[in-house]
Order: sequence, then structure tokens, then C-alpha cells
Amino acid sequence: GPAGATGATGATGATGATGATGATGPSAVSFVTIPSFSLSTGTPNVAAISSSFGSLEANKSYKFELRIRGNSNQTGGVFALAVNAGGTGNTLNYDYTSAFITEFQNGSDVRSYHFNVIGTIVVGSLNSSLSVAITDGTATTQAFPMSIRGSGVITLVGSVTS
Repeated sequence: GPAGATGATGATGATGATGATGATGPSAVSFVTIPSFSLSTGTPNVAAISSSFGSLEANKSYKFELRIRGNSNQTGGVFALAVNAGGTGNTLNYDYTSAFITEFQNGSDVRSYHFNVIGTIVVGSLNSSLSVAITDGTATTQAFPMSIRGSGVITLVGSVTS
């Protein structure tokens, strides 16, 4: 026999469940200047520490990238870098590379040690800030003092995982 007539449209189905909330993306980026400081010591494994920089809010997470340059006429020194965070209860992770470079600036050779740092910090219950320490492993800065300066970018992120 012939096909029957089309039936009426059915009722609208129930609304599906709400999906999970996505991760929060970066919400604030700040450029920071690392205040100039100097390193000059006749004792091996002594460090000079910068003033604090960056304004890190309690209970927030950040990613940071720092570029530090230490000018010195010494060509054979051995140097190390450490990143420090003020306050307690912070979870700080970082890594760095370093290199000795001779550059041509303003008509002169300039010898400098470059440190490139990447890291994260989850700030504890109190506001915090960062500082960097440069250690002279061989006491070469007594004869060739190092003038240190730097800059960086600090990015507020939704969370940090290890």
C-alpha cells in the first residue's frame, strides 16, 4: 500500500550537562627591570644578590623569563646563578643557561656573562618578589669586578603543574 503521512515533530529533548571549565589563560604580563648590582670578591663561592623585583600576589601562580648580563673584563671566570623568592611557602622552580660573550658596543669590545632563566613560582599565603644571586666560583671578580643588570617578563597564569 501507499506510504502514510508524516507524523508530528516530537518534543525537544532535555538540555545536556554543562561541560568542564577550561584552564585559565595568562591574565597579566609585566616587564621588570632587575636593579643593577655588582660582584667583587677575593673569596671563591661568594655571591652578590640583587634587590627585589616583581610584585607577586599571594596564592597566585606565575611563569617568568629573565635575562641577566654581567659585564667584566675577566675571560676565565666560573659563575653560577640562583633565583630567590621572598616570603615562605612558595614553590619555586627554574633553570638557566649561561655563556661568555664578547660584543661590540659603541665602538668597543665588551666582555660579558649572559644568564637566561626560565621558571615558575606558586606564591604562598603572603605577597612575594624575586631576586637573583650571582656567585663567583673562582674569586676572579676581585681583579675584574662584574657590573650586573637585567630584565625579564613575569606572567600571571591560572595554574602551574610540575
